[in-house]
Amino acid sequence: MLLFLMIPGSGCTVGEITSVVIRDAAFPFDYTDETQFRSCLKATTTRDNLASITQAVESLDYLRIVLDKLREAYAAGSSIPEAQVQVLGPASRTATAEDISMWNITKVDTLAALMASADGNWEDPALPVAIISKYLRHPGNSLGTAELNSIGGDNLCFLDVSMLGNISESSV
Repeated sequence: MLLFLMIPGSGCTVGEITSVVIRDAAFPFDYTDETQFRSCLKATTTRDNLASITQAVESLDYLRIVLDKLREAYAAGSSIPEAQVQVLGPASRTATAEDISMWNITKVDTLAALMASADGNWEDPALPVAIISKYLRHPGNSLGTAELNSIGGDNLCFLDVSMLGNISESSV
């Protein structure tokens, strides 16, 4: 039996989403509408349990709420740590350019996690370009074999001329 906590004044009537609730096999099924999900999920809970939440939540609308709460957990002007970005999974596909601007993307593992085809297609081709550009802005990063394999498939078609110039000779 799960203990549900109400968040006074928040509009949350189903019960606060805690780490215990997130680990329950029934999560997020008790949160039948977006308003309850948004009201019951705190930004700090999202930050502290991001991997578990993104593995459990399948609805794109709910995943968008998860990204909103993650942004809320980090102060404006700060960046979301790479370890958090690496576990976004399908939530990354609901991102906006503003979300991406807050992400740390300096490692090829992060690039690979964000480009994983298993997480779905990007609706807006500008978003994978923004991710790749952000990766390339980090000193010393280029498009080598590992990066090109990570980007893979359709996402390679989004590379513009300036990005193509970052492909190392040994990768061609």
